[in-house]
Amino acid sequence: MTDNNKPITYAKVGGPPHYWDNLKIFDVNTGKEIKDVIEVDYNEDRCTCYRRIDGKLVVDPKDDYIERVYLKGKFRIERITNSNKDKKDD
Repeated sequence: MTDNNKPITYAKVGGPPHYWDNLKIFDVNTGKEIKDVIEVDYNEDRCTCYRRIDGKLVVDPKDDYIERVYLKGKFRIERITNSNKDKKDD
């Protein structure tokens, strides 16, 4: 069972440790949400996400995989609850 009051410091698509249907990832410095996150580690200051250009996922033609972006910085993993689901995104 997961402790909903404990801060989340690591998450990976497909979990464990957490299901992604109620998680959002934010850049601490800008406050902006990071979309298409595959893995995020607060303690190691890293985040991996899929690359998009003009809103479209970028597929590498050599191997037919979606390209990834590796980010360094501070990231906040936020659990979206009923009380904050209706808030507008920035």
